[in-house]
Amino acid sequence: MSLTVCPSIWRRPFTFVLGILLTGLLTGCGSSEEGGAGTQAGTQAGAQFGTLSVSLTDAPACGFDEVNVTVEKVRVHQSTSANGNDAGWTTITLDPPQKINLLDLNDPTQPNFALVQLGQTPLEAGHYTQLRLVLVSNSVTPLANSVVLSSQPGIEIPLDTPSAV
Repeated sequence: MSLTVCPSIWRRPFTFVLGILLTGLLTGCGSSEEGGAGTQAGTQAGAQFGTLSVSLTDAPACGFDEVNVTVEKVRVHQSTSANGNDAGWTTITLDPPQKINLLDLNDPTQPNFALVQLGQTPLEAGHYTQLRLVLVSNSVTPLANSVVLSSQPGIEIPLDTPSAV
């Protein structure tokens, strides 16, 4: 069984998720000379470091009971032209990978809806232009990424998550 999803349905939730991730990226990379909470004071070979902390949230979506993704890694890079094999990527590895129902992350009673922490890592202070969520492939773990349509409760359908989408 295949699932065709109208891009407009996905644009809003994923745009919102990416906005939250980038906000976390921009605020999490700060550094402090005083070594306050969440920073690494000092320098390493002249570079200042901070701590990147990544959290995930999502907005409500109509027509779905579940939208599941299994996050294996989060990767960040400073270059807009870097591909996945280039040097310079900083990686947060989730061990074990975490299956997350994005619709569980839209509790309007909580600030920024609800957040799930994906991890943190020391990171050189600077401007980062790429943030990638690396998902477990459905070919490795069946239904690692899936949806349950409101019109078909209880039926989990594989979600195709091609790279760069």
